[in-house]
Amino acid sequence: MNAFAVELRAFEARRSELVKNSLGKWAVFLGEEFGGVFDTYQDALQVGLDKYGSREFLIKEVTQYDVPVQFFHGIA
Repeated sequence: MNAFAVELRAFEARRSELVKNSLGKWAVFLGEEFGGVFDTYQDALQVGLDKYGSREFLIKEVTQYDVPVQFFHGIA
């Protein structure tokens, strides 16, 4: 099973809304929890770290079509 299967499903469930309102921004998810959208990857990473600490969370660019997944692997 994909390590981010739950997060990717949560992203897909929101994709049309995200594309409409936040195209080109970066979305953050932990499990089914939507952490918000941010103008830059760096902003998304910082908020994700602040909010989720060392837990693995998904950062994905909001695009109309799939692009490679970006993620931060927790700090040990």
